[in-house]
Amino acid sequence: MSPSNPESSPRLSQKEIDKIRCDELSKQLHNPYAGEIFRSAIICFDRFSVLKDVKISIHPESSIYAGGYNGNGELEIYLGTAEGSINSRIKSRITERFGLPEGQDLPDRFYKLFIFAHEIGHVVQKDEKFKEIYGDYDDSILDPDTDYKTYVTSENEVLADYIAAQIISNTEFGRVLGIEPPEEEPKEWRQWAERNNINDTIRKFYDQNGN
Repeated sequence: MSPSNPESSPRLSQKEIDKIRCDELSKQLHNPYAGEIFRSAIICFDRFSVLKDVKISIHPESSIYAGGYNGNGELEIYLGTAEGSINSRIKSRITERFGLPEGQDLPDRFYKLFIFAHEIGHVVQKDEKFKEIYGDYDDSILDPDTDYKTYVTSENEVLADYIAAQIISNTEFGRVLGIEPPEEEPKEWRQWAERNNINDTIRKFYDQNGN
């Protein structure tokens, strides 16, 4: 299932097209903040073209969220709405990286908004102008099941977290949760990641799973 594509009507402006997509996202994901997240991304990254063209697909049978090139070579944000994707490891990473109060257990649909913004980040990374603004980085895609620490601290993942912070801090949802915009400039995202490290999340993972 995909939000309908209003671009087929030449009478609509890009702003109107974006509003329709955001409204339909909130409706189909049953989450009033989902459209706000995507709208914030469009505003934050209006200099990039990828979000105007990206395919958004919704899959009630899946619990996976993903962003990037799909098997057909198209940029896609894949949103699985089934239960089961939010485990304690994901909650810990989000809590620590984005500075949520320790011990605060949000509903799963709120954690999924952070994941949504993160996957939007992976799409934004594919824009041809991206490295001009954020600088060079290692965009290797790693497997979390092979080496969790290497995966979760990889530049590809860390940079998507930084982008998610930019997106969420510019929303009412983010302001309610106290998410602050990054102090660091785009090319200083590594410093942001160091300041907002997830060392406790990594330590807890290995405490629970062994070294």
